[in-house]
Amino acid sequence: MKLDRLLVTIGAALFAGLAAANDISGVVSGPNGPEAGVWVIAETTDLPTKFARIVVTDDQGRYLVPDLPQAGYEVWVRGYGLVDSPKVKARPPARLDLAALPAPAEKEAAQYYPPMYWFALMRVPQESEFPIGATPSQAAWVNEMKQDLFADRGGARGLGEMGLKYYAQWAEEVEKGALPFARPERPKGAARNLVVTLWDWSGAGHALEALAATDRRNPRLFANGRLFGAPEEGTGLVPMLDPKTHSSSTMAHPLREASAAGAAPAFDEKRQVWFSSARAPGAQPDFCKSSGHPSAKAFPLESDAGRQLSVFDPKHGSWKLIRTCFPAGELQFGFDDDNTLWSGGGGEVLGWFNRYIYERTGDEAKAQGWTPFVLDTSGDGKRGAYVDPDAPLEPSKDRRLAIDLHSAAVSPLDGTVWGTVPGTPGGIVRVAPGANPAFTALSEYYEVPAPGYGPRGGDIDTNGVYWVALASGHLGRFVRANCKVLNGPRATGKHCPEGWTFYQLPGPQLRDVSAPGSAEVSYTAWVDWSGILGLGRNVPIAMGNGADAVHALVKGEFVTLYIPYPQGAFPKGIDGRIDNESAGWKGRGLWTTSAFRGERGNDERPKVVKLQMRPNPLAK
Repeated sequence: MKLDRLLVTIGAALFAGLAAANDISGVVSGPNGPEAGVWVIAETTDLPTKFARIVVTDDQGRYLVPDLPQAGYEVWVRGYGLVDSPKVKARPPARLDLAALPAPAEKEAAQYYPPMYWFALMRVPQESEFPIGATPSQAAWVNEMKQDLFADRGGARGLGEMGLKYYAQWAEEVEKGALPFARPERPKGAARNLVVTLWDWSGAGHALEALAATDRRNPRLFANGRLFGAPEEGTGLVPMLDPKTHSSSTMAHPLREASAAGAAPAFDEKRQVWFSSARAPGAQPDFCKSSGHPSAKAFPLESDAGRQLSVFDPKHGSWKLIRTCFPAGELQFGFDDDNTLWSGGGGEVLGWFNRYIYERTGDEAKAQGWTPFVLDTSGDGKRGAYVDPDAPLEPSKDRRLAIDLHSAAVSPLDGTVWGTVPGTPGGIVRVAPGANPAFTALSEYYEVPAPGYGPRGGDIDTNGVYWVALASGHLGRFVRANCKVLNGPRATGKHCPEGWTFYQLPGPQLRDVSAPGSAEVSYTAWVDWSGILGLGRNVPIAMGNGADAVHALVKGEFVTLYIPYPQGAFPKGIDGRIDNESAGWKGRGLWTTSAFRGERGNDERPKVVKLQMRPNPLAK
């Protein structure tokens, strides 16, 4: 016992000396002793933009908020099973012990639970009741409901009068006092090593789609540089954050005709930022339909694209607006010498923009191209004549698919372009461009088998394995190398169930759904190619939009990294950057942005969120 007391005394003395010039540290205790796995939040408005840093307590209730900019902070405790503690003022360096406040009852505790714990209370029709209107199955209902409620924040728009009835019933039950039937766990293990940093940017009430911090192909570029965001809705303003000076600003996106601000930003290796930007409808240029353009000769595009490309050069402060025939969407650069920019969301085609041609000639028509999605159902290994989607299959011909590829991802392994195809069950598509993509590109389509359904965004790792977020409440893994059939008349979607593995996302399932899965809604998935977060290379990360978190899959188990403040963060889109290779965990981090208003409603500005993993909860 004497030795135990001595060790505790020595440990406390060593910890008391941890606080450095820019740290705030201490112990969080409740009525029953130290509080493990709760958050300590330090926030200031003294800097050019509002700033906060959040850490997690260790198993002895100790915390250390590292490297705070010199300012006055309000510091408080938040955690599951608690209510927020009173805010205490502090200025680093400071030793600050904090008192946790247990929630007086479950009703108060539940106010801090992630949204999906409340969403899980939503009633869903039983499988035997389907079809209901145009909705054929319970899975299709849940897919539409999740897309409306979380992904697009649109309510019950896709489920008709019956959907409105269930939403109204849910709201009424909650108003009468219904509480979540499941409780979230506090962070444990590696999740306690997380450091979350927040900056305000953009404008109050604005919704954001994504951000860009570096060139995905080389995360060491643009160290400590500005980040650029993309509004989801047409504000006409592009937000920027300088993390060195803790300052944010906005700039107006220029208009080609009538235009909204861009979405899906991507850095190139020259530090230019590329956007897909909406514009007013208008007549499609003639070259999009004329056989004089190679892609139009292969597959003319008659309808106006609606969403175009734009590029901003920070060095000169200049914009270029690029008219595309295909609708521009999510943007990813390839690994070819031409630095080709690939675009998802192109309707029935996959679009691209050849930067080498454009920079050499300035000809936007010549630099762009597109291709339909054609399956090699003839089995001859090359693209030939094809039948249209609704036509009967002919043994000597290939088949064109009428699909819309979302979340374009370029494989660093072989340069193929992958993406998701929304729906129930939905699927994923792989496109091998070939030497002349307008005429040679071949596609492969893989339907999501049960228990999965409802693909959202996805990404590919450096080994050619594809990962996809699913509305069924899973992260899906697809290994093409496991497929027994890749082409021929059977290769139309259902031919490779052996390629799939599903990992159930954390959180409760909807209470009326017996199928495996989770009430979690993951907007997209992203793969940490370079091990930037510190959990290993090629770790897939599912955005936890119902949990205000990201879920990292490490050796088959999820590590959930919460963004506990502000509530309703809804992290959307992700990027990773290495600012200083030799600085360890401090020199790297993942970046995301909150998409919607937080706990303060219309007055809340979106947040830039930086996620870093240190070796232990007290590491400086």
